[in-house]
Amino acid sequence: MHLRLLFLTCLWSWVGICTLFAQQKPKMPHFTTRFPYGGVGLRFASDFTFFFNAERNPLTEGTFSTGNIGAFYKQYYKNGMMEIGATFCYKERRGGFELPLIMKNYADNESTAFTSLEADFKVGPRIWMIYPKFGIRYGYRFKQEGFLEPNAPSNIQLNRWYAMIPMGVAFELPTGFGSTGIGIYYNVGINDIIKVPEYTTPGRQRSVNFEIHVLLQTSQDK
Repeated sequence: MHLRLLFLTCLWSWVGICTLFAQQKPKMPHFTTRFPYGGVGLRFASDFTFFFNAERNPLTEGTFSTGNIGAFYKQYYKNGMMEIGATFCYKERRGGFELPLIMKNYADNESTAFTSLEADFKVGPRIWMIYPKFGIRYGYRFKQEGFLEPNAPSNIQLNRWYAMIPMGVAFELPTGFGSTGIGIYYNVGINDIIKVPEYTTPGRQRSVNFEIHVLLQTSQDK
């Protein structure tokens, strides 16, 4: 239910942005940018994160969400796209700053704090205005509190570096100023959360990501 509400919020935000620009420039001869072109933009997103194999490790089993803001460069081609960017992810412990559905713990007995900086790269083909994408996300956690169960051994060390493979789809609409769109991705963690000691069945970070972006065109290829 929470994921459905967040998706609808992103969708209506995207529709509102498109409507606003359409009303401001109703007589523009070429409202949509012609392919191929590149640009820079901002992304606003949230990761709904959980720890895979948490039940076989002393990791918390609940889901929590972060608030993400980032910048990126994207290049559109006639048959696909490529993007590279950086994102700041943030969540305070329970009782701190929260937004509706975002930066929250969804398990009543858990309180997680998460702060990280990520770099990402994605590519994908174009099917009309739909872009199936995959790529890589590298991140470093500056804060990672509340990841362990209360009875976890005291000798556990967490890995601050993490990597995930994002797989998903985005709907991206060319506009007179560049593009705007929404996307949903499933991120599969590929390294262990617990650094020491090693577990036979390691726990890994996974998340569902909802994203909305706005891009300003900066180049036009012939």
